[in-house]
Amino acid sequence: MFNIIKLSSMEKIKQIEIAKKAKVSKSFISRILNPNDPAKPSWDTAKRLSLASKIPPNVWADKDIPILLKYFRP
Repeated sequence: MFNIIKLSSMEKIKQIEIAKKAKVSKSFISRILNPNDPAKPSWDTAKRLSLASKIPPNVWADKDIPILLKYFRP
């Protein structure tokens, strides 16, 4: 079975803010948060995402979805 992750409006706003600060597309962040999508950021992109979100770059680079979702779902 596929796990579909539905984000609320506030969570989507966080995604958009991070995408703008890190200079990546919102769809790329959505792909990172999707467990069925193999997309992973490069180390440089993970560092930019880290600066924009205060989530450690290794969490972004390793695509650690449970930890990432804790940020989007407080």
